[in-house]
Amino acid sequence: MFRGSIKTRVDEKGRLKLPADVKRELPEGQKFFITSEDGKWAQLYPIEEWDRKMGEMMQLPETDPTRRKFEQLTSFWGLDADMDGQGRLLLPPRLREKAKLMNEDVSITGRMLKAKSDGFPGILMLINDATYSAEMEAMAMTDEDNLKLSQHKA
Repeated sequence: MFRGSIKTRVDEKGRLKLPADVKRELPEGQKFFITSEDGKWAQLYPIEEWDRKMGEMMQLPETDPTRRKFEQLTSFWGLDADMDGQGRLLLPPRLREKAKLMNEDVSITGRMLKAKSDGFPGILMLINDATYSAEMEAMAMTDEDNLKLSQHKA
């Protein structure tokens, strides 16, 4: 199961080389939808997970402002991507420029959307290391956060 955070790089052509620890969790020829909700991070959805998410989104009325906002943002930043034989994914040009993912050290982290039997996270998050460090420092857990989590034990 992929856990934690792994450092990697995006090459000069805008391709992300998935580290072996991540690649081994994926079926050969995995397709992705790569997008963002804010232009700061890239979210790498296995296409099956993206299709599931879109199915849930379709349950909302077409006129729902949150649905429309989500669709507009993820369409603006997003593109389909096929993993090549070397485990590389071409990142959307607009997103890699905005999120500063070109020729930079980046980190891949997993984000579970739900418990999954195959152990692979629902999405992978990709972010510039310098930005990531600042975001994580600003996001430090508080006593209030820990209390809230302790109240939701199974």
